Amino acid sequence: MMKRYFLILLTALTAIGMNAEKLEDRYVSKIVSDGMLFFIKPFELPNQDKGKPAEADITYLIQEDTMTLNMSVYHSSILQTDSISFEGLKHCTVTNFETFYIDKKGKQYVHRYSCALPYTFWRGLYMSKTPFRMSIYSEGTKLSYGYSDKKWLSESTWMLQILQLIERNKKASKSLLLAK
Repeated sequence: MMKRYFLILLTALTAIGMNAEKLEDRYVSKIVSDGMLFFIKPFELPNQDKGKPAEADITYLIQEDTMTLNMSVYHSSILQTDSISFEGLKHCTVTNFETFYIDKKGKQYVHRYSCALPYTFWRGLYMSKTPFRMSIYSEGTKLSYGYSDKKWLSESTWMLQILQLIERNKKASKSLLLAK
């Protein structure tokens, strides 16, 4: 009887592993002239109003200790964005973001933004047990993005694994700088 339960458990774990996305599919790291660079490949932030999700990617250079979030947001009209807010255990409102472009795609406009967040703030968003929310404010309009509680577990797990790699590489970079 015990062998049967063991085989069922082993089969279930194997099936879960076969469907799991590899961490390497989520990011790229490389050494550049300014140090170690991590690029977190594009991912989606679900739209809380059932619209098209925001598409985002993150660039992190260890020496700057700032994570640059680039994102595309879709809306039926051109937005005059005032601020971008991140709400989790801590709150951060960004007003010094860049708008790269606004373009028409089908019936919607795509708005491409970029903003820098301190590494410690970004890490704090993902260390939380509850999902964070990102809101974009434009002339009285609020667009809200964030994960459901169910989806948060998988999304935060892979991001925390990448952040753990960043932490280890930050320590290695400091050791190399001290050795010079």
